[in-house]
Amino acid sequence: MLAIPFELSPDFPTEVSQPLLITANAARDEGIIEKMKGYLRAGGQIVMTSSFVARMSGRGAEEFTTLHPTGKKLAVSKFATETHSCTFDRFSESREELLFPILDYSTNGTWQSIVALKGHNNIPVLMYDNYSRGRIHTLVIPDDYADLWKLPEDVALEAARRAGGRCRSIPDRRPRRGGLVRLRQRDVRARELRSDPAALDRPRAGRPRADPDRRAGASEEARHGRGRLRSVRSAARTFFPRLVQA
Repeated sequence: MLAIPFELSPDFPTEVSQPLLITANAARDEGIIEKMKGYLRAGGQIVMTSSFVARMSGRGAEEFTTLHPTGKKLAVSKFATETHSCTFDRFSESREELLFPILDYSTNGTWQSIVALKGHNNIPVLMYDNYSRGRIHTLVIPDDYADLWKLPEDVALEAARRAGGRCRSIPDRRPRRGGLVRLRQRDVRARELRSDPAALDRPRAGRPRADPDRRAGASEEARHGRGRLRSVRSAARTFFPRLVQA
């Protein structure tokens, strides 16, 4: 599990202590480009999605990056991170292929952080550009954004770190389809997301209750679960980027 909770913001923040995530919905704001420029000039960091770049192509996205959509797509399962010059230091593979849009860019104009590989080709996954005192990253989102769950853990963690987040991986043996729910200011609960109804083991009339040994095992599991929750809380307090939707 990767703990990256977000603080939603209906207004564009002026404080640059935290990175911003700019999604496609922010393209509705006619003044978004000038606001982003001001944030970067103040030394802030911004992560914009490939969908935002596509919507703002020809409308100001060129101010920040040479990336532009090509309309092509590529199914990939191999990824490379930790780039040094023209080489990569780490490679990983997802369990199944993910369909990514292909964005073209100018070499030495925009720089690679994470790429996807297929044959002799590589396509951007996380890129960055420097702007004034700040830095702006472009995160390429798969066609099915739910496929972000399927990225290799080291790729997801590297993307968060490169984008300016102080986060950590949370050891967890449960299914990968889960999320974090913020309950209070410093309290976060991990929840599993299921696409199929789960049967609940509740005592019914005429049905024997669980034996003591089973209850003891469940108590032990609950204790471990609370331990994992404490780890989630610890990581969640370290990184609260803001999501600008409009």
